[in-house]
Amino acid sequence: MSKPRSHARSVNPNLGALGKSGLSKAVGKIIFETLMGADKGTSEARLTVERASASIAPAHLASLYPGDAGARSRMRALYETCLRTYREAIRPQDQASGMDDAGAALAYFVGAAMYALRGVNATREMIERLDGQLRGVARLSATLQAASVRDRQLYFETLATLGVLLAGTAAKAQGAAEIAQVQQPARGYLIELLGIDPALLVLDDNGLSLLPESHAA
Repeated sequence: MSKPRSHARSVNPNLGALGKSGLSKAVGKIIFETLMGADKGTSEARLTVERASASIAPAHLASLYPGDAGARSRMRALYETCLRTYREAIRPQDQASGMDDAGAALAYFVGAAMYALRGVNATREMIERLDGQLRGVARLSATLQAASVRDRQLYFETLATLGVLLAGTAAKAQGAAEIAQVQQPARGYLIELLGIDPALLVLDDNGLSLLPESHAA
């Protein structure tokens, strides 16, 4: 997958905004049902939200980062860079519309986590296929309507920011210790988002799927 540059040596394992918004669990349920064949991802609905006039997630994520004020300030700057990288390099096509696509950000995030965890170098086509799978959000409409615009903006920005950070950090990891340091949060991210043991997931040219039961043990 696209591996943007990152100067981070570690990834903050706290998804914070995703869990608190309530959207993560709702999306995770739909993803699980999609992977189990209950939803073929044919819905045209998208998880779009009007772009915030000023970024939200970088400050929020930095506030969760352990350390002193200086460390949090440095992390906020890094998060701002990651969010800008996503918008300018990963999804430049969204710039003109003034809308952010959380479904696309979710697909990129899951691809980044699978890259960090399994070394799966997702192609653009694979990410687009994954986006199509995760776009089966018709049953999420009630949850989206109930969520505030700010919650949806925070949800998107968190996915985009941490996706870029995760991909960049995984690309730079060398040696067993550094690789394990990236894999731990990647595993936690996937469990929190999808509610599925990442060991059961496969990402390939067909998108995301579950291992057959015979291989899951």
